Amino acid sequence: VVTLNNEFVTWETVTVRNQNYYMADVYTIELPINGNPQFDYSFWANVPSGEIKIYMGFPPNPDNFTASDLTLIFEGGLDTIDLSVGLNTVTLTGRDYAYLLIDKKITNSYVSRTASQIATELATQNGLTPIVTATTTPVGQYTYNEFNFLPNAVTEWDLLTYFAQLEKFNLYVIRKELHFEPFPNPNIPAFSIPIQLADLEFPFPRVNVTSMNFGRTLTLASDIDVTIQSFSMLEGGVIKKTATSSQVSKGVASPKQSFIYSRPNLTPAQAAIQAEVMARDITQWEKKLDFEMPADAALTKNTPIKITGTNTEWDQTYYIDTLNRTLSADASEGFTMSIEAKNHSELVKVNVT
Repeated sequence: VVTLNNEFVTWETVTVRNQNYYMADVYTIELPINGNPQFDYSFWANVPSGEIKIYMGFPPNPDNFTASDLTLIFEGGLDTIDLSVGLNTVTLTGRDYAYLLIDKKITNSYVSRTASQIATELATQNGLTPIVTATTTPVGQYTYNEFNFLPNAVTEWDLLTYFAQLEKFNLYVIRKELHFEPFPNPNIPAFSIPIQLADLEFPFPRVNVTSMNFGRTLTLASDIDVTIQSFSMLEGGVIKKTATSSQVSKGVASPKQSFIYSRPNLTPAQAAIQAEVMARDITQWEKKLDFEMPADAALTKNTPIKITGTNTEWDQTYYIDTLNRTLSADASEGFTMSIEAKNHSELVKVNVT
């Protein structure tokens, strides 16, 4: 079920892309113009804005159901309208309500408040319900340079993303809730995918998905150094802090990868925090998993994916990067889902010097 400004829409295909790591969820909807006489050429030429709701799932009675029998997968705004005269269709795209913060520049200085206080204030100002875990560090302690927190072509979303990374938090909007909370969330049970390897009876691996692929980035599987260097007037010179991500596993040693970043006016403690955060962020891309399967409306982008059965280091928890659901009016295509997930090896340790 799809609604535009609370009116039901006849659609041909609907795709919702749920994205993690500080990205807004997005959608694409293709509509037949003939199937929606209330939305004619004049409407699409003049509509100033739109609120989209997308419901998906498996109702008890497929021949007689309402939106209340389904799961609200997406709620957000309308960004673009593409009208095809030849096909007589309209394609709509848009983002979830994170766009309210993505499209707005900051207008205040926040150095004396904590990250959670700022997240709560910005959520409320944008008409969102704050689901915020309290933090205790005033954001001014992240940097001495107050200019970074004044209006400076920085969006509200960029600001909260910066604080979320330093606090090791997740930041996302679902429906009309802004979430600013620890990541991963230990209260969300993992979605388990057991793999049965090939044996004498079954010459091919067996897994309850349509397709599955693993991947490794070997440059990120080696030890990594991330150095933050900063000239600080209060410290009277240049300070350097290095976070080293090391593989605590046997294997052939590989060359260490080094990354150096400059940040102004940090204390040694602040530089250490930023080095650790960036090292963990880089190594998250070491191991990748993608798979396709019939859609599950209950799965969310924050659900961990637990792989078992290979008896190797592929058996671990992965965190979803993108979750795509596509629903087609064509019965041959149906309701499908694809997921891309990632994580570093569970044997990775990060030390700061």
